[in-house]
Amino acid sequence: MEPRAALLPREFAKSASREIRRSEPHALEKVLQDLEIRHLIPGVWTRMPLYEVRAVEADLARLRSFYFSHGYFDARVGVGDVIVDGRDAILSLEVQSGPKYAVRHVAIDGIHRERVEIATDSNGEFPVDTLCAHLLDARRIAESHGHIDFAGGLEVSYSNGLLLPDTDRRWVDVIARVRTGSAYTVGRINFSGHHRINESTLRRARKLQERLLFDVGKLRTSLAGLNRSGLFEPLTLPDVEIERNPDYLTIAVRERPRRSWSLAGPMGPSSFG
Repeated sequence: MEPRAALLPREFAKSASREIRRSEPHALEKVLQDLEIRHLIPGVWTRMPLYEVRAVEADLARLRSFYFSHGYFDARVGVGDVIVDGRDAILSLEVQSGPKYAVRHVAIDGIHRERVEIATDSNGEFPVDTLCAHLLDARRIAESHGHIDFAGGLEVSYSNGLLLPDTDRRWVDVIARVRTGSAYTVGRINFSGHHRINESTLRRARKLQERLLFDVGKLRTSLAGLNRSGLFEPLTLPDVEIERNPDYLTIAVRERPRRSWSLAGPMGPSSFG
């Protein structure tokens, strides 16, 4: 049986930077609460989660993202001590936050071959929410034009700006570079598992059409329309298999027939589909 794990908040607090504990105490507490490996609070969490490498790596990525979003672009987060005692494991996470940078300029490259400028303020705070909103919009647009592959990366470079009250802070420019893969068209949509449902009924419910550009939004709308029919168990994106060919897609949708329920009464058993 795998051991269960807890994170010692005391050890994490020691290694977290003083500035972020002072300026962002609620945000720091929120990200700690969202960790899969819970930090240990006697009398509150009596059951610790399983100790899994995947969960630890996910928590490290979440903490790195937290520091990065607050302007700590050099932050390093890692696992310190791991003590396993029978079925219990105690982890200590270590953080080297580095300096907090002031962001002078933010832009996105690669959206419609144009550069999108994002406004920043004179305090140099990183407008991460605005940047993420633009990137999500760019991804939705790309997915509506047949692009399945969407990737982005951030480049941070030193720059010059106004003198800051905190002389230890430096100005940086941030550029998000977006890359999309080839655009695909829908070659064929296949349905399986519809033993009691005519395929023409399923095809009328779809919004995604064959021989047109693939659109993730229309695929979701098609699944929602099929689900509203109530003819089978709800479909989700994992129920869809997409086979890539050089320039088109074959999409297979697997329906799961609704479970039948039986009820025994004075008139004998009855079935409900």
